[in-house]
Amino acid sequence: MQSYFTTEQGIILIRLVLLHLVNDFLIQPYAWVKDRNENHHKSSRLYIHGILAGLGAYIACWNWSALPIFVVVTCTHIAIDLWKSHQIESMNNLVSFLVDQMGHIFILIICWIFWISGFDAMTKLLTHVLTDYKIMLILLGYIISIFPIGYLVSFGTERWRKQIENEGKSSLTEAGRWIGIIERAVVITLVLIGRFETIGLILTAKSILRFSDMEVRKNSEYVLIGTLISFSLSMFVGILIKTLL
Repeated sequence: MQSYFTTEQGIILIRLVLLHLVNDFLIQPYAWVKDRNENHHKSSRLYIHGILAGLGAYIACWNWSALPIFVVVTCTHIAIDLWKSHQIESMNNLVSFLVDQMGHIFILIICWIFWISGFDAMTKLLTHVLTDYKIMLILLGYIISIFPIGYLVSFGTERWRKQIENEGKSSLTEAGRWIGIIERAVVITLVLIGRFETIGLILTAKSILRFSDMEVRKNSEYVLIGTLISFSLSMFVGILIKTLL
C-alpha cells in the first residue's frame, strides 16, 4: 500500500498517543480518579489532569503554533472524563472505559490530521481501504467468523445447553460468548498467517482444562462440542478467505 503520510507525520501521531497513555495511566494517581468520580465538576484534579493532557498534545506537536490543539485536547479531555465520572453507577465499567479511551484517541487523531493538513491524505487512505479487495475480504472473514458463526454454534448446541440447564447446572453465559468471539478471531488470524499447529495447541489446552474436573463432565462435553464447531467453521472461513486472496 502506498504511503499517505511521511515518517515525521507518523511520529507526531505516535507521540500524541504515547503522551496520552502516559498521562492517563502512569502520571494520573488513583486518588485523582476517585476524587473526580466523587466530586465530578467540582474536582480540581479533573481540570489538572485535563490540562496535563492538553500539554502532552502540545509537546507532541513540538511547535509554538500548536496552541489550538492544546485548547481542544484540554477541553475535550475534561469533558470526556467528566462524562465518564457520571457513568460509574449506570454503565458497565468496561464499556465506559472503552468509550472514554476511544473518545480521547479520536480527538487526538482529528487534531493530528488538522495539524499536518492531512485531510486530503486521510480521504485517499479511507478510499483505498474501502476499495481494496484484500482488506475487504479479510474484514468479511473476521465478521463472518465472529458473529454469524457464533449464532450457528449457539443454535447447534441448543439442545445440550437446555439439557444442562434442566439439570440445574449453570454457567457464565456472557463469559462463554466472549470466549467464543475471541477464540474465533484468534483462529481465523492463525489460519490467515498459516499457523495451523498453534490452533491444535489451543484446542488441546482447552480440552485438558475442561476435562480436568470429571464432576462437571456433561458441561465440559457441551463446551467441547461448541468449541469444535466454532473452530471448524472458523478454520473453514479462514481457509476460504486465504484461497480467495
